Parts: sequence; structure tokens; C-alpha cells
Amino acid sequence: MRRLWTNFLIFLLLAAPAAAPAGSANYPPKLLTGKDSGTTLEIRPGERFTLDLRNPASGGFAEISPVFDPGVIRLVSKDLMPPLWTPEPRCGDFGRLVLVFEAVAAGNTDLTINVGRPRDKTKVALPFMKIAVKVRD
Repeated sequence: MRRLWTNFLIFLLLAAPAAAPAGSANYPPKLLTGKDSGTTLEIRPGERFTLDLRNPASGGFAEISPVFDPGVIRLVSKDLMPPLWTPEPRCGDFGRLVLVFEAVAAGNTDLTINVGRPRDKTKVALPFMKIAVKVRD
């Protein structure tokens, strides 16, 4: 099953540049995971990157809209992928959160994925992942 999931992600990454709007550059896709939190990503305008994260619902949290400068990058797609089917269900597996972004213009922005507990009265956002994005011409 793990191989099936890997093949699906590879297909998704290869399909993303093909679906790029006319006139945008076709760059190799970049895949980031939760282990890349705290790093800096350098890309060029028109280039896309994908965040593949575990679904934060596994801890009773809900994902809150990503925070970033829309003048530098834009959110292309956001998908909640179901957990992989296995003969015996894995406890706490709520699937994956897959976000695809595209660089719009030169500049710098922090991309922060926040989570929160839906029933929390204080509505405090907790950082789930944060990366620095530098878009260079």
C-alpha cells in the first residue's frame, strides 16, 4: 500500500506542472513534508511546490487557512487525502493534507500552516508547519 501512495504522489507532482497556466515556466516539482518545517525554500516565479503533511485531525485539531503573502505565492490546490486502506486500520491515521503552491512574483514570505481545536473557546492558532519562501527572478 505504501508503494501505491508513493506512486500517487509522484503522479500528482508530475501532473501539477502540466496543469500550469499558459506562459508559466515548467520547473521540476518540489515536495516538502513536515520534516522540512523551519527551512527556507528558494524558487522562481511560475515554479510550484507541494506540501504533503499528515492530517492534523489525528490530534483533534483542524487545519486553519494557510498564512502567506498572496503577492509572492498563491495556493493552487488543497486536498485532504484519505488514509491508506490496510487490512487492519491504523489507529490515529486521518490521512494526508496536500497543498500545492505557485510562485507569483519575486519577494519573500513566510508560509505558516496553523491548526486549532474546533471546540476551543479561545480560538488560539497553533503553528503546525512554517517555512520561509524566497522567490527570485
